[in-house]
Amino acid sequence: MAGGFRGAGIIPHNPETVISKLDVKLRTPSPEEPAFPNTDTWVSQTPHNPTEALAKGMEQIAHQNTLLLADVTEWRAWATANRD
Repeated sequence: MAGGFRGAGIIPHNPETVISKLDVKLRTPSPEEPAFPNTDTWVSQTPHNPTEALAKGMEQIAHQNTLLLADVTEWRAWATANRD
């Protein structure tokens, strides 16, 4: 067993022997993928008919409502905590 360590250059400590036995192949790393892969494929579109326009408007209202509800909840918590 000690012969195996000696042959690998681990005992006695010999970094050059260890490094010379490594089979290292250098390569250029692949480019990183975007965090949101679908962002390149999304294209803004104008609604083509009244139904799509209504759906888009309702979606915007729903988003605004969600944001406003979060604001109101935050303000209520602040007001409750700072009540005299």
